[in-house]
Amino acid sequence: MDEQEARSILSLYRAGDASIEDARLEEAVRKAEADPALARWWNEEQELDRIIASKLAGTHVPAGLKERVS
Repeated sequence: MDEQEARSILSLYRAGDASIEDARLEEAVRKAEADPALARWWNEEQELDRIIASKLAGTHVPAGLKERVS
């Protein structure tokens, strides 16, 4: 697995997502653990995911939005 493939796989992972149990993910995680630059990138990626999730969780959804969009 090269670095680009590892990044593609790791970018799909969301912290706390217990549904992801995949040999390719495990291989990508091992690669990140062995590669400091890839590990830094993944830490930054996970932090960005946490920030976005936090912002979305705090966003007010207008009443009736689902009906208006459907």
